[in-house]
Amino acid sequence: MDGINFLLDDRGLRIHPSTILSVGTYAVVIRQNDVAVKMPIVHSFDGVMSIHKNRAKMQAEQLVYRQLMPDPTATLEGVVPCVRMWSYTIELQYMSQGTLGVMLQTRGISPIPLQRRWIRQLATGLRNIHARRVLHNDLALRNILLDGSLNAMITDFGVSSIVPLGLDMMLYRDRHGCSMWTDLVQLGSIIYHIVTGVPSRVTIYPRHDLYAVLPPRNIWPDVRSLWAGQIIEDCWNAGALGPAGAQAILNRLDHLT
Repeated sequence: MDGINFLLDDRGLRIHPSTILSVGTYAVVIRQNDVAVKMPIVHSFDGVMSIHKNRAKMQAEQLVYRQLMPDPTATLEGVVPCVRMWSYTIELQYMSQGTLGVMLQTRGISPIPLQRRWIRQLATGLRNIHARRVLHNDLALRNILLDGSLNAMITDFGVSSIVPLGLDMMLYRDRHGCSMWTDLVQLGSIIYHIVTGVPSRVTIYPRHDLYAVLPPRNIWPDVRSLWAGQIIEDCWNAGALGPAGAQAILNRLDHLT
């Protein structure tokens, strides 16, 4: 088997491909019983610098989870529960139905009551994330997981940022241009996909430099005929939801028939 580059776990043992749930830029997630274990990517041929870089990114993500869940015994509604953290590893609740993206791809448009439930759960999750002064920065269908009852929860805080105390969440931009408004734009695009079954061209990353910008109105699709059209448009229109942010989405849902 010489010459084959394997993924290794935190003990230096080869990760069996059948246990891998996902592989990202710096981390791999594997299933161990009823837990999803996220750990830094380490290949059998990796050098020390590569290993340290991925471990540092995992430590940064651990800091975000501690910001979100300062009480390790508590959960945060709308966010995939963190079971425990140790060394460079994050253990999360295993979400048996996979990503929302795969669900939409395989099942198509879901009934409106399920659409409403997902939108409510995601808005609740983002509201709670922002309440803990965290910007997600990468809200996408691949980062929305479903449990056995098809409840949607937000995961993957690998590129998230923590808003320093004393700074206004409504005005804050991190070094990549991300803000509570860019999070809401991304949520609006997820809602559009849930409701229509097709992806939106509205993105906060139109350039290759991955610096976030608010999307110009001329790229918005027409959403006036959609039952959640006003919610989607308000997500894309920075500031339209006001200081309440994602909570305003919940308020709007309560008034939609």
